[in-house]
Amino acid sequence: AVTGLWGLATGLLVAGGPIAGCVGLSTTVALVVFAGNSTGSHAELELAGFTLAGGLFQTTLAALVPTRSGYPAHPLGARALRDAIAGVISLADPIGRHAVRLGLALSAATAVYRLLPVDRGYWIPITVLFVLRPEAGRTRTRIVQRFLGTVLGLLAITIVVSILEPHDFVLALICAACMVPAYAYLWIDYTRFNAGLAGAVVALAAMVGLPEPIAALNRFLDTIVGLGLIALFLLLLPETPRARRQPAVAKG
Repeated sequence: AVTGLWGLATGLLVAGGPIAGCVGLSTTVALVVFAGNSTGSHAELELAGFTLAGGLFQTTLAALVPTRSGYPAHPLGARALRDAIAGVISLADPIGRHAVRLGLALSAATAVYRLLPVDRGYWIPITVLFVLRPEAGRTRTRIVQRFLGTVLGLLAITIVVSILEPHDFVLALICAACMVPAYAYLWIDYTRFNAGLAGAVVALAAMVGLPEPIAALNRFLDTIVGLGLIALFLLLLPETPRARRQPAVAKG
C-alpha cells in the first residue's frame, strides 16, 4: 500500500518536469530497495549510508568535471509545482492516468516479488518504475528495449566473468566499463543503457559471491515479471481514447 501511494505521487511529479520527476524516481527506488532488504536490523541505515556516500562522490565529480545536461537550469518553485500537479489530477489527463497506473502496478509488483522465491526481487518493481511512461506507445517501445538490452547484457557479462573468473578489482573495472556506455546512451538508446546496466549487475553480484548464472537468471526473471505486469496494467487501464470529431453539419 505504501509503495502504491508513493508511486502515485511519483507519477504526479512528472507534471513538474524532469527534475521533479527524477526526484520522485530516486526516492521511490530508495523506498523499494530499503523495504525489500531484510539482511539485518540496521540494514536500512547501512544502505542509506552507502547511498549518501555514492551521491556525495557523484556530486563531487560533477562539480569537478562539469558536463552539459538536458535538464533545465532551474526546477519549478513550490507554488508552480503545486499548480502543475493540481492541473493533472484527473483520470482524463494522461499524467494523472499514468500516476494511477504506476501506483497500482508498483503495488502489484511489490506483492508479487514478496511471494516469489527470487533473490533481490525488488528489481520487479524497479523494472515497472523505469519502463512505465504516460504514453502507451512509448511504454511498449521501452518494454521491447528493456527486454533486449537485459538479455544482451546478461549473456555477454556472464560469459566473460565465467570464463575469466576475475578478482574483485577486475570485476569493479568491468562494472565501470558497463556503466560508462550505459549512461552515455541513456537519452539516445534505451536498449544499450539496459545492456550496460544488466552487465554491471552481474559484475556486482559476482563481487559479493553470487554465482554469475544464478544472478543473471534472477535478473532475467525479475525483468520478465516486471514487464508482464506493465503489459497487464496497460490493458486494464489504457490511455484515454481521443474523442471523435463530429462531422460538420451544413447550414442552409
